Amino acid sequence: MKLCNICCLSISKNDAANNSLLASSGIYEYPWEIFSLKEILHATNNFHDDYMLGEGGFGTVYWGRTAAGSEIAVKRLKTMTAMAEMEFVVEVEVLGRVRHKNLLGLRGYFAGGNERLIIYDYMPNRSLLSHLHGHSSGEVLLNWRMRMRIALGSAEGIA
Repeated sequence: MKLCNICCLSISKNDAANNSLLASSGIYEYPWEIFSLKEILHATNNFHDDYMLGEGGFGTVYWGRTAAGSEIAVKRLKTMTAMAEMEFVVEVEVLGRVRHKNLLGLRGYFAGGNERLIIYDYMPNRSLLSHLHGHSSGEVLLNWRMRMRIALGSAEGIA
C-alpha cells in the first residue's frame, strides 16, 4: 500500500482533481470507474431511504441503478475523519485489485468535498448476516452444512 495515496486524498474544492488522485498514481492500471456525484445521486434517488440496504460502522449502503441499467451498491461514508479517509483509501486500493468469486467486485468510487462513495456490484438476496440470523421472524435460516461451506469459501477469499 502506498503511503502517498493515503496522503493525496485531502479535501479539495476541485472534485475532478480529487477523483483522479487514486487512479493516476502511475504504477498500476486500475479497473475501476470514477463516478460523478450527479451519476450516484441519480442512481440512488438522492440516497432515498427506500434505497437503503444497510448501515455499518463507517457508512450506509444504498441500492442504485446506473443510467446504463446496471444495479450497484453504494457505500456512503458517514464523516470524513482521518480514520474514515484511511478506510476509504484502503478499501478502494485493496478491493480494486482483488478478484475472487466470493467477494463483491469494486465498480468505482467518488471522492469530492466531504463526500466519499465506494461503488460495488450489487449482490441480490440480502446480506450474509440476514441469511445467518433471518431478516424477519419465521424466515428459513442456513443450516450448519451450508454455513460451513460459506465459512470455507470466505477463508478461500481471504487466503
